[in-house]
Amino acid sequence: MAIAQGYDIGVDVESFVKPRDALKVAKRFFAPEEAALVRSKSDPASQSEVFFAIWTLKEAVLKADGRGLARGLDSFVVSLSPLAVSSESERTYALAQWRRGGFFIAAAARGGEANFRVEEARPSELTQVV
Repeated sequence: MAIAQGYDIGVDVESFVKPRDALKVAKRFFAPEEAALVRSKSDPASQSEVFFAIWTLKEAVLKADGRGLARGLDSFVVSLSPLAVSSESERTYALAQWRRGGFFIAAAARGGEANFRVEEARPSELTQVV
């Protein structure tokens, strides 16, 4: 769950599973620079880690942007170090990424600076507002 005031935000959470061929998927859907980063890793486990780091950031940006997959995963480039988005658009994004247990978590806020934090809660701790 994500809560924001004054920003369009997007969040993506992915379970870390090893795709059959992270590089094949990256070549098909990522920008060339991102696919090259996945390719630069020598073993499948490292390729999968980089793949999911990039994938979650891209999904969070697409959700914050509001256009979803209509924009295309290869229409912009995310950088992992430092976290950044490059595109021909004038839009700016604040990004954050975490790895908790077997999950990659990424958040994006469109429009500038934002502070992110992750808090864990049990379902019994959440309340429904009516």
